[in-house]
Amino acid sequence: MTLPIELKKRFRVIDDTRIESWLEQFDLSSITRRVDEYYDTAEGDYHKKGVSIRLCNSKTLEIKFNQNSPSTNPAHCHEYRFAVPFARDQMSAFNALTDVLGLKCPTPFSFSYFLGNNRLKSLAVLDRIRKIYKTPSLIITVDTLSELGTFIEFEAKKTPSPYPAADFAIEVNLLTADAPLVPIDSEYVELALYKPLAKQTNLD
Repeated sequence: MTLPIELKKRFRVIDDTRIESWLEQFDLSSITRRVDEYYDTAEGDYHKKGVSIRLCNSKTLEIKFNQNSPSTNPAHCHEYRFAVPFARDQMSAFNALTDVLGLKCPTPFSFSYFLGNNRLKSLAVLDRIRKIYKTPSLIITVDTLSELGTFIEFEAKKTPSPYPAADFAIEVNLLTADAPLVPIDSEYVELALYKPLAKQTNLD
């Protein structure tokens, strides 16, 4: 199933003590554990095109990319979600991905066949504790990963109407002006795979 385009901005937390008091201004919505397994070809074909393929909690396949320019602007992404095991009524969405990304449909509708038919291998498994906070216009996700640290992502709500990108940027900038946060564009899987580089650039 395809979802509306996303507006997101991610930050790395540089002071866990200060961030706890900063978060008190928002309403805590939920606390969950999330385990994501990331996939790509051995050659990294999809990562090179800015495509993220992951299995969430062994239940949902998520495929994210920028449809207009896959290798740029990761904050403005299209996202497809598929329940696992796959259902036949999901195939039309898979066909759209075939046209855009070259991914092959998972006939006969099994996840293992989808991986094999597209030469996808497991890259990394990331286990996190996720806290969700909400404002009238934003969803604020706080992810704590034992090996990588704590990250905060701001996402514009898609209802009741799309949030203009310029307004989203202004609101996030105002909220984070005095927060102990550093902007980061990398995905978690990139940080997990390139931790030595992350340390050299103060990202880990």
